[in-house]
Amino acid sequence: MVEEKKKKKKKSGFGKQFLGGFIIGFLMVGALVYRDYELFDKHVGRDIALSLVGAIICFIITIIIHETGHLFFGLKSGYELVSFRLFSHIWYKEDGKTIHKKNKGIGGILGQCLMKPNDEYDENFKFLAYLRGGYIFNMIQFIILYGIWFIPGLPEILFAPLVVGFFLTGILLVSSFFAIESPIPTDGHNIKMCKKYETSKKALHLQMKVNNKLSEGYTYVDFMDEYDFDFELAKTQPLVYAIIGFKYNALLEQGKIEEAKEMFEQMYEIRDDIPKAFKNGLLIEKFCNLYLYDSKENAIAYFETLPKIFKNISKKPQRQDILAILSLCRSAVLEENYESMRQHSLLIAETIPSKGSKIVFLNWIEMIDNKYNILKNETIEPNFIEN
Repeated sequence: MVEEKKKKKKKSGFGKQFLGGFIIGFLMVGALVYRDYELFDKHVGRDIALSLVGAIICFIITIIIHETGHLFFGLKSGYELVSFRLFSHIWYKEDGKTIHKKNKGIGGILGQCLMKPNDEYDENFKFLAYLRGGYIFNMIQFIILYGIWFIPGLPEILFAPLVVGFFLTGILLVSSFFAIESPIPTDGHNIKMCKKYETSKKALHLQMKVNNKLSEGYTYVDFMDEYDFDFELAKTQPLVYAIIGFKYNALLEQGKIEEAKEMFEQMYEIRDDIPKAFKNGLLIEKFCNLYLYDSKENAIAYFETLPKIFKNISKKPQRQDILAILSLCRSAVLEENYESMRQHSLLIAETIPSKGSKIVFLNWIEMIDNKYNILKNETIEPNFIEN
């Protein structure tokens, strides 16, 4: 009964964000309609095509403004820029140069601004401005949109984009500002955790530090001594759970399979207590682990219990790294198009900008490849692992 309540609570998080944003947008749009209903009806209520175009334009602008807010306040806090993502585009520094890549393999990310704080953590670590920066800039955007509406002689073609912009900005404001549980921890939720728990603040700092070092070619193993977090805290602090995941990857890199398996089972046991995005990753890795360390039969049986969406997308090559591993493992388990799926996974590895993350991804391909060849009684040695 307790588990059911927890699940309901987590499922309602995203709905609350959307509902809250919808109410804010509705109130603002209501004021605009009250100002001039005829213009609203003519250019928004009837011009569906223009409204859709306006939605797309405002959506893109809203994401750009949000991430720029993180960048601005991060720099003000003394951070250094690691990478800046907008949809499939990423800008990052390498050897002192700013590099741009269009990476279709980046899935599940609308925008992201990764920054690097000072390497050494202390209790005065500045995190509030950086985390609040996104919704502060969106709040400014919201005010500007509202002010534009009342400009005399405003071109009528702007009415539809403005109205759609109110809804989108309202939704993003609520999801970023309020500490609502959701599939992916929001800025508001991270702020709440960091203000409430010193361990979450420390975990945020370490996460930012490791992500930066991964882009420089370090791996999770290089920070093994810093993953000294109590596992029990991961149940209530998503930022701590992320660090536990770093330690799990480090154990795999070191070849400490038994320790890694034990840690994974602990992580899997609390899957209903963590954000859905983390849980989905665990479900995929559980399937892979059963194939690698248990039996093919048990892996097949578990695969049948996965959400339908996972079973469907795993039939085709995927561009997002974790989903590409799911597809590769499925093709190995069912012995369907394995070689072509393996080649696709290697191509995806080349699109991963973070050197450390690329090594982790290649290690997963190597483990699945070794298992597949063992079961096929072959002795082909993989030659694509980076050292």
